[in-house]
Amino acid sequence: MVTSDSSLVIDSTSPYGRVGPPPPTQMPPPSSRSHALFSLSRFRSRLGTEMNEIIPNLFLGSLRDATDVDQLKKHRIQYIVSVHDLTAHHPAHDQLKVLKIQLSDCSSADISAHFAATNQFIHGARLKHAAVLVHCLAGVSRSATVVAAYLMTLCDMSFFNALTFMSRKRPVVNPNFGFRMQLCTYADRNMMAERQRLRELFGPAAFDAQWAMDRAITRSKVGRSSCAVVW
Repeated sequence: MVTSDSSLVIDSTSPYGRVGPPPPTQMPPPSSRSHALFSLSRFRSRLGTEMNEIIPNLFLGSLRDATDVDQLKKHRIQYIVSVHDLTAHHPAHDQLKVLKIQLSDCSSADISAHFAATNQFIHGARLKHAAVLVHCLAGVSRSATVVAAYLMTLCDMSFFNALTFMSRKRPVVNPNFGFRMQLCTYADRNMMAERQRLRELFGPAAFDAQWAMDRAITRSKVGRSSCAVVW
């Protein structure tokens, strides 16, 4: 039997090629839907309603925070680091200095290639006592990785301590596995040279003064630890 009615389907598993209505869309059981909604609600409650100050004049947040004019004014944000793969222009940024990093939140994305640019942009702003917001879409993975690299480089923190410190300020921080691996590699291979480059760029006096203040703020009781602890 042949039919042109798109609302009917042939049951290929039947020896008779039975024609009938399409099977109903499979919906997850109510318990699964309730669990998913609960998990989403819990994530949103942890995400909070605004950006978080990690250290003086360095904020971590979401795209929503970055386009909230009231928040930008409240925290006196003058510099923004945008780390995402969207191309939309935000009028709220017209009067601000913005560094845009086009990057997707996937483990294979090379976020470490941008650490030198983000470190320099953030530190230059902070040395001027200007507030910087680093954001991605949710303020969880990409932007958290950028801030972690900055803390490791400019505050002499291990990867583990940087994530622990940020988590106390913004509990949802959670760089993806690939970004974590890149942070560990960066710490082993490039971080010391990057620190020296920034010291020469901004001048020993200004760099060392900020270094001393930031280390005093970020010094943690958590011991230095291996990257493997946080997988």
